[in-house]
Amino acid sequence: MAKRDVNVFEILDAQLADVSDSDTSGKERIEYIDLELLDGDEANFYSIKGINTLAANIELCGLQQPLRVRPVENGRYKVVSGHRRRAALQSLATEDPDKWRQVACIVERGDESPAMIELRLILANSDTRQLTSAEISQQVERVEMLLYQLKEEGVVFPGRMRDQVAAACKVSPTKLGVLKVIREKLIPAYLDLFNADKLPEASAYALAKMPETLQKDIFFACKGKVNGYALEQYRKQAKEGIPKPKKPLRCPPNGQQLCTHQAAFLRHDCNDSWHQCWGFTCCMECDRAMRDYDACPSACTKAKAAKTAKRAAEKDKTEKRREKAAAKNQAASETVSAFWHRVQAASKEHLSDREISSLTNGASYYHVDIRHMLDGTFKATDYSDGSCTYPRVDRFRQFCLDNHVSADTLLNLPAAPLAQWQPLDEDHWPADQQLVILRWDNALGEWYYGTARCVGCYSDLYPFVDTDGGCELEEPSHGEYDVGYWWMPLPLTGKENQHESDEV
Repeated sequence: MAKRDVNVFEILDAQLADVSDSDTSGKERIEYIDLELLDGDEANFYSIKGINTLAANIELCGLQQPLRVRPVENGRYKVVSGHRRRAALQSLATEDPDKWRQVACIVERGDESPAMIELRLILANSDTRQLTSAEISQQVERVEMLLYQLKEEGVVFPGRMRDQVAAACKVSPTKLGVLKVIREKLIPAYLDLFNADKLPEASAYALAKMPETLQKDIFFACKGKVNGYALEQYRKQAKEGIPKPKKPLRCPPNGQQLCTHQAAFLRHDCNDSWHQCWGFTCCMECDRAMRDYDACPSACTKAKAAKTAKRAAEKDKTEKRREKAAAKNQAASETVSAFWHRVQAASKEHLSDREISSLTNGASYYHVDIRHMLDGTFKATDYSDGSCTYPRVDRFRQFCLDNHVSADTLLNLPAAPLAQWQPLDEDHWPADQQLVILRWDNALGEWYYGTARCVGCYSDLYPFVDTDGGCELEEPSHGEYDVGYWWMPLPLTGKENQHESDEV
């Protein structure tokens, strides 16, 4: 066979050329063939997905594009292009065989080599579907093999074979190189996941650039679940030499047992690019392992148990705080409620919402709280601050004046203790400047009284000053205090306070 220059796109253009229904003189023609005579091609590696959707479309609109087939032995045909359409038609034929028994097909006839036939199959199928990275990788590998086979058969391809493969598969040379590394360097376990479209291209490429032993360690630790960006970051760190801990980690609290969580450290670093730890920090001492927000999913069982116990302790502590707050709220609400009941009882008329508003000058929802307190429907759990459920000072004072009731009564304050007579001796002597009432016996069975201010101590000759005349009080005189003399404190009056300020 004479050698000839061929661009691989010429093959693609030729097999996609339109074919007339009446054209029976060439190598290709359209025929209606029994569906049972159509066989799939074992060399077809493309996945067959979305059959139900495609079948529904064909049932509604009919078969818009004929299948491309090639005659084989025993009157049967092999599908070159249209494996998904064939599967969809088979699905429809199970329900209505008479309608879908005959299929429009473009029949290829000629003496092309098996390599050329398979190449046409690949190019035909790749142009009619969205390929996964795994399918592109398999396609590239197969196309490269077929092109070299055609080259041995005498076909001359211009330029580098790599460029022809990239052009035929419609991928960039860079992507071609990436897929080649994946095919050649990825361990079989991960390659199977990649071919099954369960491993992203970025993750597969990062793994393929790692040593085989490290790939195996990662597969064992991660069970196939990895993150491409985190893997690439880990690979670079590993290549530069990840610093090793000075001592192997030991489990707290006693440190008797060596850490057996190294696989989890590796799984964590291969999936989390933001918080890689390299196994330097024990999970029990790691903040991300022990906290609830943005927690590390790869923490060891001891750390998870400790976090659970910590969460339970915090929950118990929170519950106790709530109980304490509830008890406080209960007591506070009862105090406020009792106050308003006393206010209502002291009011000349039944307290209206307007009167409550006049007393408090607060927001309406506080009036509702007060009303509920008076009605006995207030919930203590709703009470948090009594500042807005007490009346204003000026309004409260005016209410006391209008209703002739003391503030002590409304506030439920204890009565002030009454002043008591005290003996005028050294142990009970009044304070300096204390205003007092003095009482002494005249020896005739009668009592004398006088008001005075204490200006001296027990040993002074004249320790009291008459409040009326401002002169020294001769009675009682020194030496006679211990028997028959008493005193009682008096509050300062405004007049005397003014008198003191004038003197100053």
